[in-house]
Amino acid sequence: MMENDALNALYVRDSEMWATVSQAEQAFLYVDNACVSEQWALARNHILIGVPMNDWKIALKDAQCVQVVAIGEGAWAVCPFAFEASLAIELLASGGQRAVDGLPFGGQLTGSVMDTSTLFLNQQFVRWAIARHLEYEKIEGGASLQTARIFPVVQDIGDIGLVLRWMLNEPQLQGGRLLWDESPKLSLLEIAEARNPMRETLQRQEFFRLHRPFLERNYANQVYHAIPNEG
Repeated sequence: MMENDALNALYVRDSEMWATVSQAEQAFLYVDNACVSEQWALARNHILIGVPMNDWKIALKDAQCVQVVAIGEGAWAVCPFAFEASLAIELLASGGQRAVDGLPFGGQLTGSVMDTSTLFLNQQFVRWAIARHLEYEKIEGGASLQTARIFPVVQDIGDIGLVLRWMLNEPQLQGGRLLWDESPKLSLLEIAEARNPMRETLQRQEFFRLHRPFLERNYANQVYHAIPNEG
């Protein structure tokens, strides 16, 4: 697939998609095993994976992406990341298998949290941390973003939305900061080891069950809705 093709694609698989979308406005939108409620505000170039059923008021800026990873029996790791064209191409080329198999963005995040060249969410990690009054030099595992414990693990679905807003665009949101402070935090490598694929599969099956009538009514829609092989 050519890069310009990947950057103009709308892809929804096994998801509840209620936010208004159009290819002209969203450019690239990839939603897999996720709920995007009507209260979400989308911009351009998003990858949204694993988000459980929700009614959060989330406003994404251009190139902001989210993965929520099931951890253990009832927790979630909240993992915002930045869009990259190469990742979009890879996800579509694999038919979403990379997202199904694990973390799609693990190879993107590199560099020490102390290095001003290290990027997180399309900005210097240092700048991101300072805006949130974090002592970035004290972050555990901060020698690399692969090992840095910056992704909170929460027990309540509502808390996912609150801490996500704080991590993305609302650094003054005290409830989000409090959650980040008080929650255990994992690195990308730890999340990959701790994720519970069975819970993710059960969520995927429930989304597909809910979404199948829409698929059958709107098979000719320009948004690509992938139907898994049930055989």
